[in-house]
Amino acid sequence: SGSLTASPLQRREAEAASGIDSYNRADLAHANTAEKLLAQAVAKGCPVRTGEAVAPPPPPTTTTTAETC
Repeated sequence: SGSLTASPLQRREAEAASGIDSYNRADLAHANTAEKLLAQAVAKGCPVRTGEAVAPPPPPTTTTTAETC
């Protein structure tokens, strides 16, 4: 489901193990959180849905290790 838990300790442990930020429900209710998530996806070169269109990832500028979106 993508949902971890409301426990701050388990969220920190998951962040440390995965290297991915986690957000609580209050964080997800703010537009600036959505903007941060969108910026992270764009920076990784993930295709991003904006409205009804899907923006293609930008062309690669450097060699990177394989990452998934």
